[in-house]
Amino acid sequence: MSTSDPANRRPEELLAFGEAELVGVRFADGAYAGADLIELHTRGVVFEDCDFSGARMSSSTHKSSAFLRCKFGKAVLRDAVFDGCKMTGSDLSAALMRPMRVLGGDWSYVTLRGSDLTELDFSGAKLAEADLSESIAHRARFSGCDLRHARVHHTDFAEADLRGADLEGVDLLGASWRGAHVDLAQSGLFAMALGLVVD
Repeated sequence: MSTSDPANRRPEELLAFGEAELVGVRFADGAYAGADLIELHTRGVVFEDCDFSGARMSSSTHKSSAFLRCKFGKAVLRDAVFDGCKMTGSDLSAALMRPMRVLGGDWSYVTLRGSDLTELDFSGAKLAEADLSESIAHRARFSGCDLRHARVHHTDFAEADLRGADLEGVDLLGASWRGAHVDLAQSGLFAMALGLVVD
């Protein structure tokens, strides 16, 4: 992160922002529900405890920015790009995320419960302790992800790519994995979860 010491800005300033790219500033407790933030571009910006519920954020791009404990319920994130962002503790359940690009970053403790994650690519991202319960993740890519202790109750991972993902502490019996792609080491974890004996 390049935002170790961002300059504080008043939350309402974001709504009047008209520059090409917002860089190195911090917004806290911003109320942006329903706001038009289409094509917003941020770099090294920190948002703390901000409410983006229902905001229109299509085609926005965010590089090395942080969205900490933010709410995105029913936000429109189609064609948004999150490149190396920190999303810790944010709630994206009910957000419209397809298509959306995630390029690594820290998505630990994020809530994606009940979301449509079909064909989204989270490869290499950190999703430790994330809540993916009851989500549809058909053909989604989680290769190389840190999924330690992620909650996957009733999640459908049909044809998803999980090769190289860290599944430590994940309840493998609580989700559907039909046609999912796993590596050899992961296949051993599934065998153990099913009580199988591999000779």
